[in-house]
Amino acid sequence: WRVTPVNFCGSGTASTAYRFTTPNQQAADDVPVSIDSNSVVEVFSTLTIEENLRITDLNVLLDIPHTYVSDLTISLTSPTGLSIDLFQNSCGSSDDIDAVFDDEGSPLQCGFSSPVVAGSVIPQGGRLSLFDEQSTQGDWVLRIFDYYAEDGGSIDYFAFDYETDGEWENVPPIAFSQSLVSSEQALEVAVEGLDPERQTLSFELVDPPSEGQLLGNEE
Repeated sequence: WRVTPVNFCGSGTASTAYRFTTPNQQAADDVPVSIDSNSVVEVFSTLTIEENLRITDLNVLLDIPHTYVSDLTISLTSPTGLSIDLFQNSCGSSDDIDAVFDDEGSPLQCGFSSPVVAGSVIPQGGRLSLFDEQSTQGDWVLRIFDYYAEDGGSIDYFAFDYETDGEWENVPPIAFSQSLVSSEQALEVAVEGLDPERQTLSFELVDPPSEGQLLGNEE
């Protein structure tokens, strides 16, 4: 957007262009999902986003009634397969989670009443910024593993509050140039690069060495 001054004398020169981020919130349609109390269970909820937007900030909103929350590990997996743990077996035998998981939140402090996990909380097993620069488009999967029987609950709400600065496009990866000189008969070279969307990179040898042999190592 630009700003142009206007008065009775006429219009002035437009300012330089500025941009702003727009928050969006989307929720999963498949809830509620039951967490059975009769056995060790793994349950899922899927949030499908059609828009192809670049993420600049992502928060996760959860409402999970459960009678023994430390039985639970809760993880989020992106459409590209990246995954972090939002919650890891904390807060003892207390009940219920109703919280926003946010990198700018506070470290988890278990409450004294239900919901024991509430407010704005930093994820326990990673940073949501891992998903920055990725596309919103696709299936985002919330996974809950309940390690013990006898206590159960449900996923009542699973949603995103995210910011974006426009449509996502695939930015080419960056290969880090390297130069090595050695008098040794053999040397090891670690091939390095960066993908802005944090996708897995593969490397292609363009020019083989003029002398000697080049051996690959999958590690």
